[in-house]
Amino acid sequence: MNMQHNRWGSNLAAQQARYLLVHLLGSPQMVVVLLAVALLVSLGWFADSLFALLDALLQGAIRGDRPPSPWVTLFLALPFLGLAIWLVRKAHTARTDLAFRVTAEPNPPSCSGLILFLSPPFSDEERLANLAIEGALGDPDTLARIRGPWRMPLEALAYHRRTLKEVVVVYSEEKNQEKNDFLDLLRKLWPKPTARICTHSDILGDHQGGVDFYNLEVMVDVTDRLFGHLQRERRLKPRDILIDITGGPKIASAAGAMVALVQWRRFQYVLGTDGTYTVTAFDPIYQTKEAENPPREEKGHTHD
Repeated sequence: MNMQHNRWGSNLAAQQARYLLVHLLGSPQMVVVLLAVALLVSLGWFADSLFALLDALLQGAIRGDRPPSPWVTLFLALPFLGLAIWLVRKAHTARTDLAFRVTAEPNPPSCSGLILFLSPPFSDEERLANLAIEGALGDPDTLARIRGPWRMPLEALAYHRRTLKEVVVVYSEEKNQEKNDFLDLLRKLWPKPTARICTHSDILGDHQGGVDFYNLEVMVDVTDRLFGHLQRERRLKPRDILIDITGGPKIASAAGAMVALVQWRRFQYVLGTDGTYTVTAFDPIYQTKEAENPPREEKGHTHD
């Protein structure tokens, strides 16, 4: 208990330190912190030297002393002025030349952590038919026999199965007991998983009866907490975690996408067309206008 309490205290202190950096400097990134420190130090030099120069000029005017040389003040002001001008130009360039984009990557590299939204089967007949299926998760013929909403999450798990370390199933409060059937089927098709398979309630300790997939606020909160758990407690890198938004209603998909986009996290969707299923990952990025619209060659010209 003491070890768990100490770990929670350490995580809380780390979060508070992060919030403090964001509040004071706008970002916890090391480059931003160093730039902010450099700007503050150079501003201090500039202010101190300017005050010393004005004080010396005032004393000279009163006592009739020779005025001091302004070169020292100018020299100490250069770092601040140069850095300030550079930052203003950078900010202007970022504002005019950068655009927010989400890139799509079909068949992305396999991930280590996967958060799945699980929809219940359409009927008991469909659920029982799926539970009767024998085979292996990596076998396309086995997956082809899966019916209904369970096909998509199993396709996602099959795609990433060789690298997965953590799988979190977020189940709905609607027919929440059927998540046990899905987990039983998954363990039968994947008897020796490389990943730890659990549900959101196992990790968070709440929403034992399932999550209201139609409550956007709750879905965002649960998804964000699960992502943070995989990152902090399970030591997975953010780029190695994917939020699969295929399952659940549109509100659940919107919640997963919002959590990903706001925090620069990746998410994926399993698209099924004509019996073919493709895993596509989406990555939020900032892109320059030149990269967004590369220059086109004028027609009628040839290049040797």
